[in-house]
Amino acid sequence: LEANREGDEVWHKLLVNDLAERRPSVLKGDSVYVWVPGTQDVEYEGFVHEVLRDSAWLQLNPCFQDATRNVVEFNVRFSFSRLQFRRMHTAIDNVDLSLVWPSVPDPPPDTTPLESFQQKTNWSPNDRQLDCLQRVDALTNSPRKFPFLLRGAFGTGKTSTMCNVVLQLLRTADADRPRRVLLCTECNAA
Repeated sequence: LEANREGDEVWHKLLVNDLAERRPSVLKGDSVYVWVPGTQDVEYEGFVHEVLRDSAWLQLNPCFQDATRNVVEFNVRFSFSRLQFRRMHTAIDNVDLSLVWPSVPDPPPDTTPLESFQQKTNWSPNDRQLDCLQRVDALTNSPRKFPFLLRGAFGTGKTSTMCNVVLQLLRTADADRPRRVLLCTECNAA
């Protein structure tokens, strides 16, 4: 732990390899507990304030700095905070669905471009993934432009679906129909 003082507050920088790649998974707002190895009587609680590539900025209990002045090695554990996920779900629950999922006509029954696309990419989508691809195709051919939000449980193929959607959009672009894509995820793994 490396300490930095800003005014009356002391911030601690904890170095952890591959922290930004979610190994271990640490998010802003998570609780952190620090104690001296070989002791079990005192744990100092704090919070993660910022997660960087290979480090996290922590704010620990004010007693920590004085009590551990000559200690150079610590045990650290993190406690997962559901606050970030609750905020994400609240945002999705409160979104104007007519903006995210506008009323557009169902995709045309002619899926020849999609079938051609699937053959070129060696991707075999399931029915829901194919429906997503068709709906994005219908949205992009609409006179109005809409954002598209894809969500689902772990392991349902969201990443491969979105990669193939972006690939299809870029492959069908031409001078008259340029494509601009902004793709956002909550973590680097996707």
